[in-house]
Amino acid sequence: MDMYDFFPEQQVDAVVFCLALTAMPDYQKALEKALSILKPGGQLLIIDSIPLHAKWYHPLTNAYMYLKSIVVGAKPVAEIFHYIEERMTQIERKEMVFGVYTLIKARVQK
Repeated sequence: MDMYDFFPEQQVDAVVFCLALTAMPDYQKALEKALSILKPGGQLLIIDSIPLHAKWYHPLTNAYMYLKSIVVGAKPVAEIFHYIEERMTQIERKEMVFGVYTLIKARVQK
């Protein structure tokens, strides 16, 4: 089912994007939909390839992600962090596989 056609009867406790958000043509529209169906205090979980810039090896990792995106069709988008930081609370980020993947956990304000 297309996520934009999903209208649950009640708000949900969690929304998970697993290697999917950066493959969507409009990540903002997808996140807006996710936030619209989350309960107050609900959790958003994202694991995806999101460019990082804090460590010495991140430029190499980011180059790998962009090359990989040509094959898999997902576009790494650093702005995902900013979108979440502006709209959510209790935000946690965990780098995985030298930054090729990032886990983001955040909650909707109660």
